[in-house]
Amino acid sequence: IVTADTVKAVEKLQYNYKLQKKEDVNVALLKDKKLNEVQILLQKTTIQRQYAMGCLIGVALLSAVILMVFYYRNLQIKKKDNELLIASRQEILQQNLEITEQHEEIISQNEQLEQINATKDKLFSIISHDLRSPVLTLQDTLTLFNSELLTREEITSISAELLANVTGTSALLDNVLYWAKSQMEGISRNKQAF
Repeated sequence: IVTADTVKAVEKLQYNYKLQKKEDVNVALLKDKKLNEVQILLQKTTIQRQYAMGCLIGVALLSAVILMVFYYRNLQIKKKDNELLIASRQEILQQNLEITEQHEEIISQNEQLEQINATKDKLFSIISHDLRSPVLTLQDTLTLFNSELLTREEITSISAELLANVTGTSALLDNVLYWAKSQMEGISRNKQAF
């Protein structure tokens, strides 16, 4: 009986030992499982952090690239604007130079016109003075004729002198008309055999 009780006690002890051993293995496995879960969770968290960091770095790089593209385009636009501005300035300077040259030419032409007008006025003054004397002489003579104060011999002598004055005045008028025509139309030659 003692042996049977002892065998039972030993079996019970062995069972308890095996059970305890299994429980220890289970506890160890649970610890390993929890440790593995914690490690997996840490790995997931690390991977998520790395993914998030990678995404953040990707977004930052993409933003930097986009900003660089916009900056480059802005520089290109400014460069084109500067080139257009320089071209505009050169064109304006060229136009200013042309305007200055035209202004100087206009001033020169104005001075020439003033000289020509002064010459014309002087010429008209001389011509009108030269025409006035013979016309006044003719007028005075005709007044004397009408008043019948002159004798026949005086009329003959005065008429010869009057004819010379009128002929000279007529030649002067012809010359003035020819000069005026040449000024308006220019002088042209009309060659003819004679």
